[in-house]
Amino acid sequence: KADKQQADHEGKVAELTAAVAQLKDKIKQLEREGQEWREKEDEWTRSETSWKKKEEKLKTLERELRDWKDKEHEWEDEINSRDRRLADWKRKEENWTAENALRSQRETATGANWRRKEEEWNNELEEWTAKERKWHNEQ
Repeated sequence: KADKQQADHEGKVAELTAAVAQLKDKIKQLEREGQEWREKEDEWTRSETSWKKKEEKLKTLERELRDWKDKEHEWEDEINSRDRRLADWKRKEENWTAENALRSQRETATGANWRRKEEEWNNELEEWTAKERKWHNEQ
């Protein structure tokens, strides 16, 4: 009977030892899996941090792009304003050129009129001078 109890006891000890060994193996496996998950979590955290930095960079770039577009609109407005002023100056220049041409034509025409009158007066003067000489000669 003692032998049987001893054998049962040894059997139970062996069973428990085997169960403990299985539990230790399971614990090691779970620790490895836990470590793998912590490593994955660390990787995800780094990746998430990287993505957050990239999102911030993207937001910064989007702000800069909006600023540049605003500047581009300002520059376009300035260019359009300068183009309008240039067109105004060209119109004024054309008007001045046309006015100067008309003035020059009038002055040329007026000058020609004055020269004709001067010629008429000179002719009249010559006629009167000739008449005066004739009159003096007749006297």
